[in-house]
Amino acid sequence: MLQRFRGLIYIAAFALLTLGAMALLIVPSVDSGFTQPFTRSLVVVCAGVMNLFGAKVVASGVVLSFAYASGAVMVSSGCNGVEVCILFAAAIMPFPAPITARVVGVVVGVAVIQLLNLVRIISLLFLARFAQNLFDFFHLFFWDAFIMLDAVVLFLAWHHWQAKRWPMGTSPEAAS
Repeated sequence: MLQRFRGLIYIAAFALLTLGAMALLIVPSVDSGFTQPFTRSLVVVCAGVMNLFGAKVVASGVVLSFAYASGAVMVSSGCNGVEVCILFAAAIMPFPAPITARVVGVVVGVAVIQLLNLVRIISLLFLARFAQNLFDFFHLFFWDAFIMLDAVVLFLAWHHWQAKRWPMGTSPEAAS
């Protein structure tokens, strides 16, 4: 009987996980204990990567700026990639696959999303310095859509990997 409603159960679980995790982000202790430190760390990592290549940038809290030139970006909570990672994880976790495959999918996917977000932040810093007229387009439209598309493609790739491991008629639940 439950097989008949498997799709609806998956959608409900996805929605509940998404809403629950997003609701946690607005809890003050989660914001101060996770979101803000994560965002500051992301800015520090961006500065470290850029300085490795001689860009001479400074991380100050959530602001990334060139040390000796104009151009800066402020990384706010909505720009740290956490929300996209939540959606990605919420899509994988209720999927009927072995728990190890789900955990691997989430860890690898979140890492890829965050690496792409580093590229996003660094590119926006360069746009703020050298092409201010393009900054808003890339900040508000291109990168948001591209990172979300990345998450969708990662989920589809993970799903394809699972479909190859567990062809129709086999039970991945038995392997977990």
